[in-house]
Amino acid sequence: MPRNMDPAAIQQEITDAANASDQARRAGLGHARDIIAARQATIALAQGRAAAKYGDRAPQTLAWARRAQVAADEVVGARAQLDRANLDPVVVPPGSALVYGRVIDGDANPIAGVIVSATNDAGAEIGSTTTDLRGSFSLGFQADPANNNAPPGPIRLRLIQNNQVVLQDDQTLTLAVGRAAYRELVLATTPGPGPQPSPRPIRGGPPTPARGGGPPVP
Repeated sequence: MPRNMDPAAIQQEITDAANASDQARRAGLGHARDIIAARQATIALAQGRAAAKYGDRAPQTLAWARRAQVAADEVVGARAQLDRANLDPVVVPPGSALVYGRVIDGDANPIAGVIVSATNDAGAEIGSTTTDLRGSFSLGFQADPANNNAPPGPIRLRLIQNNQVVLQDDQTLTLAVGRAAYRELVLATTPGPGPQPSPRPIRGGPPTPARGGGPPVP
């Protein structure tokens, strides 16, 4: 890179490199998803053949059924990773903190129209938003000058449908100015009475750190 490049040109090169890296990562994740889905189909075929030959409850069939369940979980995890990679880049506004993420079902399908509410340690709501068609949400919190320019916190998220709390997240988030925290909430499609506890996350690892806002806050 020439030394006489101005800062704007350097920043543009960095942005272009980041975009190219993101595109390559999405392509790789898509290829991995297709391979895993093909393997799942092969295992399902083997399970069907074992059932036809030995019966549904035979040890051979049950062994293939266990493999099929593992393969199905891997497909869900691969889809979740690709969906995370396709999220729009997050930029944290100056003097604020951000919580963003997705609301999905147990098969990693997005759930739109769910209210995501943030509450403080006293249980009072301090912000809310609604998930979009991709199940995505974003909540921003301004720094408080009366509190040493710190954002509110710690906070917890909850999901609301039909004026009822259907999920209470069991993780507490500590916010930091200039940082973005990612949270993925899994909601059963047919919740029972009362708020659900936050279930274990979908396989697939953490998302890519938010651009401009540093890595997700633990």
